Amino acid sequence: MLGAIGHVEDGIVQLSERTDWSNGQRVLVIALPASSIEREAPPTHLLEEDAREFAVRGESLNEINRSELG
Repeated sequence: MLGAIGHVEDGIVQLSERTDWSNGQRVLVIALPASSIEREAPPTHLLEEDAREFAVRGESLNEINRSELG
């Protein structure tokens, strides 16, 4: 699994390091509140755990997106 930390600037995700993506590659983006920038990001192992959980249950992502937008 490949992980990258970044921030949003003018609606574009700016990664903190160069990352090579493959065409068609699926990615999981976990948006943190802007105030969390002042604190540390969640540990990588927790982000990987979330990614594994949601990757096998695509409907979970759709449900989360709907609840975030609603």
